[in-house]
Amino acid sequence: TIEELRSIGYDIDDVIYVDDRVIHIDGVKMAVPGVDFIHMWVDVKSFEELKQLLQKLG
Repeated sequence: TIEELRSIGYDIDDVIYVDDRVIHIDGVKMAVPGVDFIHMWVDVKSFEELKQLLQKLG
């Protein structure tokens, strides 16, 4: 979890949530304010495109 990562010294500035369905996004946004969401197969059309987007953002 994010809390576990913080507890061992990781600085969590940005979280990107990737899912092919939107059913969980409201819960994720409540648990992790400021999370960025990538809707798989809508925002990106392939795993290669996802990889390129993440590299560009990273």
